[in-house]
Amino acid sequence: MKENRLFQILDPRVLKEGSLEQLRAVGELVKRCLKLHGEERPTMKEVVTELESLRKFTKHPWVQQQVQEEAVGLMSEESSDLYAVAIDPQFSTGEYSGQHNSGTRPLIYGGHGPR
Repeated sequence: MKENRLFQILDPRVLKEGSLEQLRAVGELVKRCLKLHGEERPTMKEVVTELESLRKFTKHPWVQQQVQEEAVGLMSEESSDLYAVAIDPQFSTGEYSGQHNSGTRPLIYGGHGPR
């Protein structure tokens, strides 16, 4: 960073994905994270906040299109198996096992014939 060689250090894939402003901002963030004295370094919360704000920058159109195509693919996969897991009132794995309201009925009927 001191010698202004940020673009030689970064991975070529990173160079393609980020804008010039994003890459410089990440470089500055890394530089601050590498300070010798802990009080001069940003907290993890500050790092997360900065990285999240950088992600919200406008991306290249081809990156946005690829993300949209992936999202559409994932949405169609999710919708096909939505609610596919059966709920058995006799089986519990969470910390709330045994805590139920006696006035409620189980989601899956016990199989003793139609109600």
